[in-house]
Amino acid sequence: MISTLELIVAFIILLVLFGPERLPEMAREAGNAVRELREAFYGKELKG
Repeated sequence: MISTLELIVAFIILLVLFGPERLPEMAREAGNAVRELREAFYGKELKG
């Protein structure tokens, strides 16, 4: 399991590497990728 401290450290590293303007875009892209993966795996039945 990932601890809170590890999440904070990872966030700080990402912030330093990519900057505050790029992080929301990256999170959005990651969310879209996860959604597409779930739709491909489970089919369209997840949509409500």
